[in-house]
Amino acid sequence: MKRLIITIFTSLIILGLPIFFWIKSKNDFLNKQTLIPRFGTSELPSAFVGKPYEADLFASVVGAKAKMEITGIGLLPELSITDCSQEYNKVGIPKPNTIVNCKLVGTLRESGQVELSFKVEARGYNNSVIQKYKLNVVP
Repeated sequence: MKRLIITIFTSLIILGLPIFFWIKSKNDFLNKQTLIPRFGTSELPSAFVGKPYEADLFASVVGAKAKMEITGIGLLPELSITDCSQEYNKVGIPKPNTIVNCKLVGTLRESGQVELSFKVEARGYNNSVIQKYKLNVVP
């Protein structure tokens, strides 16, 4: 009798554990949030040739406290992204939330209209957004 009970108990563990972990992983997958970061900067102010330029780049994600990063894609060598800071659970936005604010700085040498692309990423959530802006450079 003892042997039968031990056999049944062992069988339940051997069969039950994989089923338990399969159900758990399926529920974890279904309950994961899909967080999509968004740029809040609608447009970039004009720049003037030979004068220092500075503009704010702002992005947010609602639904989690996440490490966020803004990067330039094919950014002009005269421009760089600096002074990035993050804020969590900012008032006025549904909580939880994350906000990242960076400065676009530099001194442009040629006039015209330049297309700039930036990527914002919420790390750990495998989502990112690319935003394109047109920057007018006045002589």
